[in-house]
Amino acid sequence: MDLNAPKDEGNFGAMDLVLGTALMLGDEDKNKSDGEIFADAIDTVIGILDEQKDLKKTFVGKNYIPYMAEMKRLGYSRVFAYLVLQQGGDEDARSWLLENRSKLAGFLTWAKTYTPPK
Repeated sequence: MDLNAPKDEGNFGAMDLVLGTALMLGDEDKNKSDGEIFADAIDTVIGILDEQKDLKKTFVGKNYIPYMAEMKRLGYSRVFAYLVLQQGGDEDARSWLLENRSKLAGFLTWAKTYTPPK
């Protein structure tokens, strides 16, 4: 946790802790891959951020949080999680994306056409 992180767009320090905790709790499920655990943790963080009333007044709350909430609602947060992992060099994530090309294509099409709520 970076206690000196800027807070002008919200205090996200607690989300570092939540993400870390969600990853550790997910690690207890031996039937899940690291990618599945990470994707579940991303869903948890998105859900918590979407419920933060004070955050909704900020630029992040007006633009990024609605995007992430809609992404989760449509089932694209798992694709997003695997894209993040793949960017870090995770070969399992790369394989997942190749095996799920239609989900990836759907996510990319949605992301290109997404418009924030007014």
